[in-house]
Amino acid sequence: MIDTGDRRPLRVLSLDGGGVRGIAALKLLKKIKDEGPSGKQPCEVFDMIAGTSIGGFIAIMLGRLKMTVEKCLEKYIEFMKIVFPDKYTLTEWIKVGWSGQKWNSEPLENCIKKLISETLGTNKPEDIMLLDDSVTDNNCKVFVVAVSTVGANNHEPVLFRSYVSQPA
Repeated sequence: MIDTGDRRPLRVLSLDGGGVRGIAALKLLKKIKDEGPSGKQPCEVFDMIAGTSIGGFIAIMLGRLKMTVEKCLEKYIEFMKIVFPDKYTLTEWIKVGWSGQKWNSEPLENCIKKLISETLGTNKPEDIMLLDDSVTDNNCKVFVVAVSTVGANNHEPVLFRSYVSQPA
């Protein structure tokens, strides 16, 4: 729980998943930033950024990696061309149908590793944790909600977060 005391209400940005909705959310954030008085980035404005599916990926880029909206939009478009290719081969469609997945997650995983390597300057992106030890109550916190697509109705959602949760 984030204690804002008597200062101000908690500011939360929630991002939904789903292809073009990610682009729409980022373009809207850019317009708000450009027309707003501060010109601050989302990680400087929001106490918490949350997302599901691709919205979770955007939440990580904006909050944990502290990317600008412009850079996030650029990378999002670049990666979506890789993650969601225009044409699936017959083999890929069979894999998707057989596994129950909507798409192959391997290209997204590779894109995330590449992004972490570029942004944080590491050659071992798989060792970077979402949990950020430097997060304080004044930093933007991030959480992502995920559910396995295999047997999704039988699985509880999993919460990935960049902060240590305080007991209620």
